[in-house]
Amino acid sequence: AQASLAQAIHILASYLLQALAGQPDLRGQFAAAMSGVLSMLCVASAFPILGVGTSSSATLGASEFGADDECVVENGGNSSECALNALQHRGLKRTSVEASKANTSAEAEGSQLPWGCSGCMQGNSPPGVSLSSTSTEHRPIYHFMLNCWNSCGKKSGFCSWCGPGNACCRYMYPGDPPECKTVSYFPVLSWHTCTSPVQRAAPPAPAPALGPVAPGVPSSVPGTTSREGEDYQPVNRALAAPSDAPLLTFYMYRAMGDNDYAPENVNTASLAGIMWYLHNEVVVLTPRKFGITRIVRMKVQTKAPAPLHDVGMNFGVRYAFDSGRCTGPWSCDKQFGNYGYFVGCNNVGDFPTEKWSKANHYADAIWYSLPGPCSNRKFSQHDSTCLSTSPGGACAGEPTGRGNCTYSATPAGEIRIDELEGIVNYKLFALTGGREYVHTLDRGVNLHFWDGKTDPARCAQRVKAAEDLFAAKYGPAEPLETPKCDFWRRGFYGSSPA
Repeated sequence: AQASLAQAIHILASYLLQALAGQPDLRGQFAAAMSGVLSMLCVASAFPILGVGTSSSATLGASEFGADDECVVENGGNSSECALNALQHRGLKRTSVEASKANTSAEAEGSQLPWGCSGCMQGNSPPGVSLSSTSTEHRPIYHFMLNCWNSCGKKSGFCSWCGPGNACCRYMYPGDPPECKTVSYFPVLSWHTCTSPVQRAAPPAPAPALGPVAPGVPSSVPGTTSREGEDYQPVNRALAAPSDAPLLTFYMYRAMGDNDYAPENVNTASLAGIMWYLHNEVVVLTPRKFGITRIVRMKVQTKAPAPLHDVGMNFGVRYAFDSGRCTGPWSCDKQFGNYGYFVGCNNVGDFPTEKWSKANHYADAIWYSLPGPCSNRKFSQHDSTCLSTSPGGACAGEPTGRGNCTYSATPAGEIRIDELEGIVNYKLFALTGGREYVHTLDRGVNLHFWDGKTDPARCAQRVKAAEDLFAAKYGPAEPLETPKCDFWRRGFYGSSPA
């Protein structure tokens, strides 16, 4: 019996490690082997690895694993750790001491890695709820992220145009009815939009409907108007009128965890920029920094306000955000007053992150900033006053180039990082010694997707792999050309940057 048990554990560990090493042809065999082995084993300490709860009485003593030379009993012969060690030990043998120390120390210190980009791409989010209840692929909200004010009869509250039981509400708007006060997630922060309140009631008589938009990949409605922003009275009167700047349409990407939050007061990137960020800041830690699990694509339209376009730019400086608050460089409010709530950009390696000029090997890596309401405060400090006085640049429909209407963004799909890398189960991968990327080794452990960070050809292959995965899930992308980041520091700031 002992020999059979030891052999079973060997089989399970072997298939597990091979599957997690990125060999898809073994996944089916692994699943079958797992089913057979687990039917033989009633080992409670092995089940937490697989996320399965068991009774504490279903445990076996350490002596029953004695014949298994892969089982390392530590902590004075603690039998509850033995089965877990048996599954992990072979994988951990393949993890170098250097790799283990690199990730463990960085995680324990909770500090920025010296080769990282510090505040260039914050992973902070406003109040939201879990992906399971708000994912754009699952929520029953019609006309997602669109302006619902006119379509719901210029009234907030329950509205059938938003879908059964849903409501037209605005983030922190004091005049909205009680059901809007129970909304925990707003897809946008700057206008009335369709939401799913906790308080449920029979919806009112149907409003004029345009038909539901396919969940997950809705489209904007050009010309949609809103009462929001009507009290925007900029000191620079050129910002009160639409601009003649060109309308730019392209994709932006966000690295996110399993929470949804609005694309306002955040940093985004080109696909190459996201891959740089993941490579340098996220996959070097186990578990990943900020719990990032996916790459979210957005179709974005931008239009520069007249004062910015007059100095020859479609984009201003790329600001960083900390929990929704614009942190510079220098004064955000001053430049928003001069140029409106512009979309910012910088090429990785250019100001304000020029120190990475020699560390970037991803061609066309660009980062962006999208200013939203109350950008001079953290999310926890928002109120209705700052929503009015600091409206941000997001607008429903096609942006006009007015100082408070410089960009719009709609979802255009997402991919999971595990799927991109070929990881079947991230938790098992990490438990058995896998590491996505170790900076000091320039490679992963039991994974090779991120190997060769300084090789431009391999970096291009990684970007192409992400493009191909989006295409496989959503069909060929629209032929949208990423515009040049034309921010010019001297032209923007003149002689007085502060």
